Amino acid sequence: MWLRDALPYDITDEREDTPLARVMTYGYESSLQHSRSFQSLEDLATSFHASLLALLSNATTRPIIFIAHSLGGLILKQVIILMSKSKREEDQELLRAVCGILFFGVPHDGMDIGSLIAMVEDNPNRFLLESIGNMNPSISQHRDFSDALSTNGQCGIVCFYETLTSPTAKRVGDTWEMSGPNVCLVTKASATNCQPWVSGPEHVCAINRTHSEIVKFQHQDHDYKNVIQRMKSLIRQSLKTSTTLNTMSPYPLKLIQRCLQSLAFPGLGRRYLDIQHPTSGTCEWLLRHEQYKEWNTHGHNLLWIKGKPGSGKSVALKYALENMEPTQSTLVLSFFYHGRGGELERSPLGLIRSLLHQALVQCPEALSALLEAFKTKDEQLGEAGVNWNWALEELWGFFGTFIGKVLEARDACLIIDALDESGEAHAVDVTQRFKSLLTKARDSSSGNSLHILFSCRHYPSLNLDDAPEIHLERENYNDIKAFVTEQLAESEELASSNIPELITSRASGIFLWARLVVDRIMSLARSGHNQQKVEAEVHSTPQPLEEIYQNLLQKMDKASLKLMQWICFSTRPLSPDELPWAMVIEADGPDQTVQTCMDTEDFMNEAKLRRRIQALSCGLVEITSNLERSDPD
Repeated sequence: MWLRDALPYDITDEREDTPLARVMTYGYESSLQHSRSFQSLEDLATSFHASLLALLSNATTRPIIFIAHSLGGLILKQVIILMSKSKREEDQELLRAVCGILFFGVPHDGMDIGSLIAMVEDNPNRFLLESIGNMNPSISQHRDFSDALSTNGQCGIVCFYETLTSPTAKRVGDTWEMSGPNVCLVTKASATNCQPWVSGPEHVCAINRTHSEIVKFQHQDHDYKNVIQRMKSLIRQSLKTSTTLNTMSPYPLKLIQRCLQSLAFPGLGRRYLDIQHPTSGTCEWLLRHEQYKEWNTHGHNLLWIKGKPGSGKSVALKYALENMEPTQSTLVLSFFYHGRGGELERSPLGLIRSLLHQALVQCPEALSALLEAFKTKDEQLGEAGVNWNWALEELWGFFGTFIGKVLEARDACLIIDALDESGEAHAVDVTQRFKSLLTKARDSSSGNSLHILFSCRHYPSLNLDDAPEIHLERENYNDIKAFVTEQLAESEELASSNIPELITSRASGIFLWARLVVDRIMSLARSGHNQQKVEAEVHSTPQPLEEIYQNLLQKMDKASLKLMQWICFSTRPLSPDELPWAMVIEADGPDQTVQTCMDTEDFMNEAKLRRRIQALSCGLVEITSNLERSDPD
């Protein structure tokens, strides 16, 4: 058993080669046939939670990394949600200690239970089995789980998914054997759909094994080595954060962590993680641009990256940030406004809370005023977010003082994306505040530099003092061409034709236009249309985005329009669990049972939900981050 025989000896202190982790296992009754248990997912979670509380017996709670397989992952998620909603200090302490989770074949959106239902028949455990079936809303608690970890702010997640089909249950005489037809029990989509940002290669990993074998390793297995590398990465990050908070501030670690929670909010850092990584070979020009090099290497500077809607500003800033990792000589803080996000994801208050949250993790010793204020409020007023909330002006005061202290020791860089998405009045105010920080930095004698990088659209005009600007649509021609060429590689005929050059030139610097056109012509190519038809489609596609959207809407059929109406006119964003039902239920139609709705040909099950939505909306709709919701009045 690798958890017992290998893992403790592979997780060691690199300097002293001594064990660095204590490995504990937890099991539960999960037999299916002849079971008399009627426990639910919540019952299993409650039992596990009680066992977890024993970890608090020590004076200091160590960082915790969970490893969960299949149903165990759903139990773990329930416990984390339970702790996040608890008011008890021991639950909050446990939640703060969670620094990483490794999910192995966990059915976040359900799994194939067809053959297992026949095995359990009508035994008491049938309810538990049915609760983990495909698209069961009782387990798809993505928003609750996302919100539960957002207040932690430091938890890394890796999802492993199976790529071998598994044998199913088959009755042989009076017994059941796993010798039935092979199926994929947990799809990649289900195994990786636990957080909005869990999508990149750093968070998702395939294991070429069946569902049950996905967690069974030998010490020298290639898959085991991959798992260990992911785990070591989580451990290094947790130790780095813990060491920073413990050694660089006179305040207790618990106080700092609770202050971090008071600054955190649902959606913290979500927009940055939602932004796609640039196509290989793109955005590299930015680091070589003369204006960028001047900004990055000389004195106190402000640089604007401007562009039309859809020109790739956020991707460019994410690329710049990823190539500007914090060092001992430079502090880097960032915020990516999310125009479609919750209130705090697109407001100045969310901006300053996010910046201070990052600052407190990296430099707690420079935020003594913030920690003192939190300590006083906590003692006199009670729980943050319940009895009191941070005010915008006091947080700006703390941040201004913080920047001054940081510049006494090292350089600082602030990166703010999509400033215009907060609204013109807020954008003007934020711009003035950051310019004031620059002025104070120039007047100081610290010898260190403050660099600020903004991105926004050309309107509203926020750069009134002629600071240097880089206009994306003048620079990204080759990037768009590389993107188009990569996307058209599926069709050798299109890739080798003049179509990539035609799309690139007509895009006029708008990445989004190119993406929409590529989606449309690839659909034509898959339907068997020739190159002449494809070329005509490119020429006939309007260039302003507004005209593209109008053109797409005018061509939509009844089902497509119904989808768009539900999305545009719902009082809050619909979840992937709700949308399939909205599409099949007719308010003026005859009464229907749940099963009748599910049996209709238009019902979108898990397997085809994303593809169907993309097809119906002509690529305009996608399932993305869970946003903050508020119930309608």
